[in-house]
Amino acid sequence: MLSWARYLFWLLLQVNILIGCGVKEKAGEKEEGLQYLDLLSGAAFPTGWQALDTVKLYKGRELYQFINGGADLYLEYGFREAATRAFGTGDQASVFVTLYRMADPEAAFGIFSVTRRPDHQPLALGSGGSQWPYGLIFYQGEFFVEIQALETSTEIKSVMEDLARSIEARLPAPGQSPQPELLNLLPEEALLPHSEVLVRGVLGLNSRRYLSDENLYALSDRTPGVLGSYQLQEDAQPVVLLVVNYPDNARAQSVYSALKTFYLQRASTRQGAEFRAGSEKLCYRDARGVDVISFQGSMVVSVFGAADESGASELIAEVLRRG
Repeated sequence: MLSWARYLFWLLLQVNILIGCGVKEKAGEKEEGLQYLDLLSGAAFPTGWQALDTVKLYKGRELYQFINGGADLYLEYGFREAATRAFGTGDQASVFVTLYRMADPEAAFGIFSVTRRPDHQPLALGSGGSQWPYGLIFYQGEFFVEIQALETSTEIKSVMEDLARSIEARLPAPGQSPQPELLNLLPEEALLPHSEVLVRGVLGLNSRRYLSDENLYALSDRTPGVLGSYQLQEDAQPVVLLVVNYPDNARAQSVYSALKTFYLQRASTRQGAEFRAGSEKLCYRDARGVDVISFQGSMVVSVFGAADESGASELIAEVLRRG
């Protein structure tokens, strides 16, 4: 059986073969004239498009050699291996394809969710896709695929989509949905489209709402959380909702106690900050807005950056009703 590293190499090699075999000379034109190649979707491209280098493979912590400064986030979600290759016209690379194999399908969804942004456009690829003018992403099974371009045009957009579909067709068929059931606790009302994020550590949380470099919520692959952004008031910034369901009440209570200590210390060092806390709910207010955190059973539910306490409390109450 092929190793996953060799499988990734083979997968990108097949994309290159598709490009090479798809070149067709138009009737009556010389070889150096305008030519076309077909990928699975049958779209047409100038003949100059080709793979410009060999497939580069990265495994485990070798990822720092590829995306130093961003590798920590992938490792937090459960990165295993990656393969990358550049495509372009002539000797000018303009499209870069990277396949990441994650620890499991949920990890692939997680890195997709944290990479996707609310202003991206949905794209029907794999188990879920998203695109913007300079790139696209999708996930399928335990794979996360990212295709980026140095510039944008109708032609490059078409190239990226066809490369993506040729890769999608060669990935293992996805099994059951990798999206965690915890996402069902996010209320639909006022939820910004495509803002749902699975978090497995402090980097995922801080990508949406910076709180601390310390993992205050004890997030991990075994105890993940889910985030969503909500427009509670038209004239206010969206708030961020975090839901974490712990293995038991004791663990949730321990996290809530740590959060009370954290906010108490923060209030003592920030001018004008207000803080109060009870056995199951705390409220902290400063210039950034209002943070409200509730602890009930095995759940800790938090709202960050609200305009007022009442709106945040109502959102938390809806989550707890669902739980």
